Amino acid sequence: MGERLRQRVEALLQTRPDLQDRAVFGRLIRRPTPSWLSEFLHGKRTTNDLRLVIRMARVFGVSVGYLIGEQATAPDPAVATLIATYESLDPAGRRLLLDMAAAFRRTPQQANASSLEGSGAGDHPTAPNNTVKGAAPQKKKHR
Repeated sequence: MGERLRQRVEALLQTRPDLQDRAVFGRLIRRPTPSWLSEFLHGKRTTNDLRLVIRMARVFGVSVGYLIGEQATAPDPAVATLIATYESLDPAGRRLLLDMAAAFRRTPQQANASSLEGSGAGDHPTAPNNTVKGAAPQKKKHR
């Protein structure tokens, strides 16, 4: 189990740009001493601390089963990052992230309709006879 855990942690670290600073990862798993993490990543140290493995799984947004080799499929790194980010946020941050995700799921027609809501049609950039907000008014030509 120890070698598989080390390999999977190493592979997951490669997919997480936010964890390239190993000190950040060490703090997140509550092993802030650089020597412990270095020895672990170089195969000189292993762990049988289930709490530590659970913290690692949470940081990466994967299951403990994946980390210890019980599940063969690797998670999509982007999904794992989103899950880990969501779990690290306070309730307000979680709501914001979910709202952003919902906005991405909308069809272009839904997004267009929701951008028209709450504002007059004249405020929408594609509305007829609309001028760009903040632009200088155009003079009418007299014939």
